[in-house]
Amino acid sequence: MTARLMLISLCLAAAALIGSTMLHADSAGQAAPSTQVATGPATQSATQPATHPKVTATRPAVDKRPVYKVKTAKEFVEAIGSDRIIQIEPGDYNLTDFAKEEHKPMQHVQVGVSVAQSEDEPAVQISRVENLTIQCVGETKARLLADPDSNVLKIGGSTNVDMFNLELVHTSSPCSADCLWLTDCDGITVRDCTISGCGAVGIDAESVTDLRVDGSSITKCSTLAIMLKNCDKARFRDSTISSNQGGLKLADCTGVEFLNCEISENASQGYLIEMKTTTGVRMEAGSVRDNKFTKLSTEDIQVKNVKIQDNGPAPESSEGGEVPNVPAN
Repeated sequence: MTARLMLISLCLAAAALIGSTMLHADSAGQAAPSTQVATGPATQSATQPATHPKVTATRPAVDKRPVYKVKTAKEFVEAIGSDRIIQIEPGDYNLTDFAKEEHKPMQHVQVGVSVAQSEDEPAVQISRVENLTIQCVGETKARLLADPDSNVLKIGGSTNVDMFNLELVHTSSPCSADCLWLTDCDGITVRDCTISGCGAVGIDAESVTDLRVDGSSITKCSTLAIMLKNCDKARFRDSTISSNQGGLKLADCTGVEFLNCEISENASQGYLIEMKTTTGVRMEAGSVRDNKFTKLSTEDIQVKNVKIQDNGPAPESSEGGEVPNVPAN
């Protein structure tokens, strides 16, 4: 009997303990939503206006690419490669002389660059590189030079190549090769550069996407200032195209823009801008003046706020044709 009473007492005590624990757990469960709210960005009083946390702009990531500082043509060529910055000191860098002295035609130098032959003249070609910046760090431009029969600089099959504060020029005239030759590239930037004659063509680009020429000049070329073939999204901004023996030729291109550019003192026997199966050509701001041509373009282009004045027919043209000579709307 006594044992049975003790057993009943133990059962009652256990039941009381379990009930107390469940009540505590239920109370904790009711407080959980409040605890969840308290972990948000901020807790506001019902009588105070809501405020938003201050957002700080994130700075762009620091460029961690290695920097190669060069002073000679040999050092420049040997520094070419992907994911790097090449800083060139002001001065002359004769790439043809380097090719003649250091290498035989078509010899592979290293990944990303080779010395190739073009009509018996060696030339340096940058090939299959990405994320390469070539810049002159001085107040004056570094001059990349080549013989009249060699392209000054060739870039092929490359992505994200930037050129700053350079001058591309041939050593003498007349010339049969181009200044800057581009093919099968994506993301080429030419900024604060001078592309000067007597190159046959200033910029000769084929199958290039996203070509940007900013604050640069293309001048004194003997055949054309610019030739674009099968290019998409080419933008020329704040640049000068002047004193060339020929204008611009665009074939199978889309999205070519001239923004605040000065196109002046160029001579063409026909059209200043010759186009073939090309769409999306746009000129905005800037001027077209003192040129010699019969018509502005072979196909319609969008012109806005461009001063078109003091242009005339080429001297060899007897009829003169249609020459726009008033500001365009």
